Amino acid sequence: MSLDDLFVHPLFTEVIQDNIAVQEARGLKPTDLLDGTATLDEHQFYVMRVGFSLSHTLAGSSSLIRRSIS
Repeated sequence: MSLDDLFVHPLFTEVIQDNIAVQEARGLKPTDLLDGTATLDEHQFYVMRVGFSLSHTLAGSSSLIRRSIS
């Protein structure tokens, strides 16, 4: 499995879809930044945190690998 395959892995796509669904339910866009005024319940917080963490981990890993290859 390549790193690029992880971006289409069922776990990743489900986490990202759940994250977007929570944001849309709160009236947020995926590009909106939370400034501390939004109130999230515990489930919403963790769904958004896992989505954020996973997407940034994969993107950062991908960037590091591409830089080391070139």
